[in-house]
Amino acid sequence: MFLSNGIQEGQWLNVAYEAYMPRRDDLPYHDWIKGMRGDKLARLGVRDGDLPESQDPALTRMSDTDWLRGGPR
Repeated sequence: MFLSNGIQEGQWLNVAYEAYMPRRDDLPYHDWIKGMRGDKLARLGVRDGDLPESQDPALTRMSDTDWLRGGPR
């Protein structure tokens, strides 16, 4: 609906999509996320070892609700 409204308003001339076909040179999702995370940490000037979950791996399994309710323990 969003795309069809954009076409009617003249934002796009045409919209097309196709199914994703994996290729051999695609990065696995986990590796892509790891790279994105590393880039973000580098931009912020934070080392991976400085993160709380590096000190306590159980934090990686804590839900957002638990974190907001009680913090890191």
